[in-house]
Amino acid sequence: MKEQPREQLFEQLQNELTTFHHRQIDPETMAWFVKKSSAALQNSVQKLTLNDLDLIDVIADHPNERLSDYANYLTIRQGTVSKSITKLAREQLVVKFHQGENKKTTFVKLLPLGQQLYALHRQYHRDNDRRLKAVLDRFSDDDLAIVARFLQVVNESE
Repeated sequence: MKEQPREQLFEQLQNELTTFHHRQIDPETMAWFVKKSSAALQNSVQKLTLNDLDLIDVIADHPNERLSDYANYLTIRQGTVSKSITKLAREQLVVKFHQGENKKTTFVKLLPLGQQLYALHRQYHRDNDRRLKAVLDRFSDDDLAIVARFLQVVNESE
């Protein structure tokens, strides 16, 4: 393989990281979700972003957390979490509630459609992980260690 000049490598890495950072649900992934969704879920799933799907996972994985705690598990701000929860509630994927007399603290739980979406999202990740592992098999352990170290340094510098 011919080596690229450092400036070209920098530009390529920057473009790839930007593409990854700004990712939305691409048409192929959306088609997978729609195909695998129940009829009741198909309309809702087409309105969601990757942040919404990640939030569904956090709600399922941390059922006793307050709404205000979900941002701690994600790379999005509290205001984005609140807007996303409102959208998920409108789509009847989650319900917001209060416990006891405390009306300031809001909790969230998945409704049956939200539970279906959570299971579907987990299936998607299992399938995607298999594909990623197949791609990784094309690289040496040394190559992967360099990429991993690079991404770690990039993430630590932000």
